[in-house]
Amino acid sequence: MSKKIIALILCMIMAIMAVGCGSSETSSEDTNNDSSGSTKVLTILKTGSDKSTEMTTDDVKKLGTVTQSYSGRNKSNNNKRIIKKYTGVDLKKLLEKAGYKNAKVIKITASDGYTKEYEIATLYDLYAYKDEKSTKGTKVNPIIAIAKEGTQMGSNEDFDPNDGMPLQLVYGQADYDSEDTKDFNMQGWVAYVEKIEVEE
Repeated sequence: MSKKIIALILCMIMAIMAVGCGSSETSSEDTNNDSSGSTKVLTILKTGSDKSTEMTTDDVKKLGTVTQSYSGRNKSNNNKRIIKKYTGVDLKKLLEKAGYKNAKVIKITASDGYTKEYEIATLYDLYAYKDEKSTKGTKVNPIIAIAKEGTQMGSNEDFDPNDGMPLQLVYGQADYDSEDTKDFNMQGWVAYVEKIEVEE
């Protein structure tokens, strides 16, 4: 057999192997980067327990969403109030669906490992102001907001499905928020929520 024929056969074998490997990698990547979040899950469990409830983004949406305006402050935008609408599920409704009707404290973990603890009662005693000058707010409930691709989350970054689920804890401002006594509530809005631990 000539060297040309042997070289041709080897090239064909290598090409077939490369195509096979390439199709496998693409399939795996597509599954893990599903922008709808349907392949990723939110885990809700009691502190210290190994039994958990898991929900996809679609499961969360099925609980029924509300759209509400929230006001907030962070260190950007000259510390002025930012007014935005968010759509999501009431926090208590989500916890009750997971079996926790008497939740007192929650600890939320984001996909990057960041954790923050909250007393439920304090999150339900907060307000939204209609503009920068308002001194009286309207009570708003905390929600687990559901972001769409391109929605601003966290530190003024757009939601990226590769970074985690499109879920973010959003809540109002304290009644003392004003030009002189600012409540930088947005710094506590956890983005890319992936786990909620509950104490009753």
